[in-house]
Amino acid sequence: MTMMLNDLVDPIIAALGRHMARLQLLAQASLPGMSEHFREESARICENDIQNIVLPGYQAVVDAEPDPAKQVRVLADSQRKLKDLLCPRLPQVGNRPDEGYFSIFVEGSVGAARAAYAKISQETKPLVLSAKSSL
Repeated sequence: MTMMLNDLVDPIIAALGRHMARLQLLAQASLPGMSEHFREESARICENDIQNIVLPGYQAVVDAEPDPAKQVRVLADSQRKLKDLLCPRLPQVGNRPDEGYFSIFVEGSVGAARAAYAKISQETKPLVLSAKSSL
């Protein structure tokens, strides 16, 4: 699993690099009042890029496991392991990853994990509830 997740790190770094390039372009363009909107849009684009990069990896890990309970566990483990692989490669502030870039990664990664979990949920057989069941 770690080897497959490791293959996602370079494309994620490339997505963040495209975001950094867009931010530099905005700084050069000097657009009063609009820069903040465009910075937010660039971050949203980057989050979507990361989600699209990460989702197939998460889905492959989940699909390799037949038991739905274990699928959820490996999905959560994959998300944690990918974070551990990526953090040292992010721009650093002091001894920690830059919060802005880290939060963009987290949003994209969580979006991918939610999509993979939604598929697990859709494929899980429903429980048969009796009249005496209490939820």
